[in-house]
Amino acid sequence: MFQHKIIFTFLFSTLGFAIFGQDSTITLKAVVVKGFETNRPLLETAGSVNIVKIKDLTRFDNTSFLPVMNILPGVRMEERSPGSYRLAIRGSSLRSPFGVRNVKVYWNDIQLTDANGSTYLNAIDLGSIGSVEVLKGPAGSIYGASTGGVLLLNGINAQQIKPLGLELNLQTGSFNTQRFGLNWAAASDKSNQQISIQRQQTDGYRDHSAMQRSVLNWKASYFISSKKTINTAVLLADIAYETPGGLTFEQLKVNPKAARPKAGLILGATEQKAGIFQKNALIGFSQSYVFNPRLSNYSSVFSGLVAIQNPFITNYEKRFEQSFGGRTRFLWKEKNIKLPYKITLGAELSRTFSSIHNYGNRQGKSDTLQFEDEVLATQAFVFGQAEIDLPHQLYITLGGSLNSTRFVYEKVSSPKLPIIKANLTPNFSPRLTILKKINDSFSAYLTYSEGFAAPSVAEYVTAARLPNQSLLLDAEFAKNYEVGFRGTLLKHLDFDLATYRFKLQNTVVRRVDEKGQAYFVNAGNTNQNGFEAMISSTILAKKYQLRPFFSTTVNNYTFVNYVQIKTDLSGKKLPGIPKFVAALGLDLRLLKSFYVITTYQSVSAMPLNDANTINAAAYQLLAAKLGWRINAPQTNLDFYVGIDNALDAFYSLGNDFNAAGNRFYNPAGRRNFYSGMVLRF
Repeated sequence: MFQHKIIFTFLFSTLGFAIFGQDSTITLKAVVVKGFETNRPLLETAGSVNIVKIKDLTRFDNTSFLPVMNILPGVRMEERSPGSYRLAIRGSSLRSPFGVRNVKVYWNDIQLTDANGSTYLNAIDLGSIGSVEVLKGPAGSIYGASTGGVLLLNGINAQQIKPLGLELNLQTGSFNTQRFGLNWAAASDKSNQQISIQRQQTDGYRDHSAMQRSVLNWKASYFISSKKTINTAVLLADIAYETPGGLTFEQLKVNPKAARPKAGLILGATEQKAGIFQKNALIGFSQSYVFNPRLSNYSSVFSGLVAIQNPFITNYEKRFEQSFGGRTRFLWKEKNIKLPYKITLGAELSRTFSSIHNYGNRQGKSDTLQFEDEVLATQAFVFGQAEIDLPHQLYITLGGSLNSTRFVYEKVSSPKLPIIKANLTPNFSPRLTILKKINDSFSAYLTYSEGFAAPSVAEYVTAARLPNQSLLLDAEFAKNYEVGFRGTLLKHLDFDLATYRFKLQNTVVRRVDEKGQAYFVNAGNTNQNGFEAMISSTILAKKYQLRPFFSTTVNNYTFVNYVQIKTDLSGKKLPGIPKFVAALGLDLRLLKSFYVITTYQSVSAMPLNDANTINAAAYQLLAAKLGWRINAPQTNLDFYVGIDNALDAFYSLGNDFNAAGNRFYNPAGRRNFYSGMVLRF
């Protein structure tokens, strides 16, 4: 009841500010959506999209994407230990023991998601990102095989670092957290360049949860002519973090800071020196070319390397991955005719070779070879999309992609098995949208889309190692029906509402055996119904700027026709999905120098296993940041202090679902503080 009072009070106060503010900016019309290749204003975009600008990326400390993403409706990000990200867009993280899966991610228009279906999002530092677009639901018409949505990450450009283009960022905080960042950007008529160096370390809240990360990235655009632009992007990352492991509820009550202890003959996380040692290198080149006012092309190629060592409780994995691929799209547009239209045609290819060695783990050192695998994964698709502007401000988009996935698996170590070659049946994923722009301040849309998500290599290998089970794991297929409304009320209040019905077949879920080894199974079908809302306003006056916002997510995700051994779990809730999430924010800036940023989040209870017999408790989070900005002719200096988890909530952010031995919980940090400065000159 208390939560609802807060929400209604906030909505009333927001409406009051909207009516009585002296001036405002109507931001909805000015926002242009890059996703779906439409490049249309948000008001004319038929689809659920969240756009995160630099002011939102910096509203918390600069150490993690997590709090930024979790205020977006329909998005849930988890971090079981510093550096160990999981991301779910309108869905659970059941398929993600670590890393990000079933979500397509592009970094500066370069494919960050490899052909294995994995994305190393922890290799991207928040300090080098200038904006983020989150596309929710299947986006097969443009981005190929994906049921979990798309993330578009764009680097900082020179206009975001003022006045001259050099930014120094220093921060310190609880748990011995230290951060150093340096950004340089420059723009001219011939080029736009950005170089970012970021270094971060922390001891972590729990025992054995330290993390160190160093990231360097460079992106540049060269304007060869009025028709041709060449872009380059380079990413280098070196990450090492300890993994404390999950705790039972009894262990959680005794000492929430503890790492997973010894259990029988199985040593604990500290004894086995469990952790991830990860190195990433990615380079990409792209070119945009305008042939004439009607026809243009954008093409890119990339190559990437990933080397990972993962001492785990029961084994020691060494993995080396080589990836390459490319993407091209042609755009034909006709404007000066009775029915303006745009046609987009393109293709994308990615290939990843993985060499996987598993050894025994002898207290953090690799021991006897257990098995050696080699996997070649190939994902390719062609796509097309047509956008038609009909009379009376009616917009129709019809698109689709034809997706192909191939795995070649070879068990190199003895005893050898026959090479397994799997060609998943080519899948066509359509997308149809209809948008009606009622007026300059309101629009409504309908969307039908389908998605296709092949098993990742990590999932596929667990089945392929046992030949009699290699056919048990199949791809996921999804159908999504969505209705949305967005616009501006009373000239000040922006709103974005969406409700959807998402039906997923052959849902892939993660299991853990008694030895702690993960494997994957298809869990029948799921119905995933949801409602999302984002309401915000920006009020400008002579001496202050006020920006309140409210977001909420309501989920009803259930299994359909799901029998686990002999137990019928149909109708049970999907684990890891809270039924209700709400976020409230209020940003106040005075006299262009002093600012206060506050954020409140409420998350309801959620089941932790398929049978719904164990639940994580609800929790509330409160964060605040105070700063003072000094503006000089050639220098900007920003001092800030902040507090996270000000209510000292006791919660787990990154639970292990269906965990063996009931080790579900990875406790998050309690009340903590940070301070820092940003110098721009």
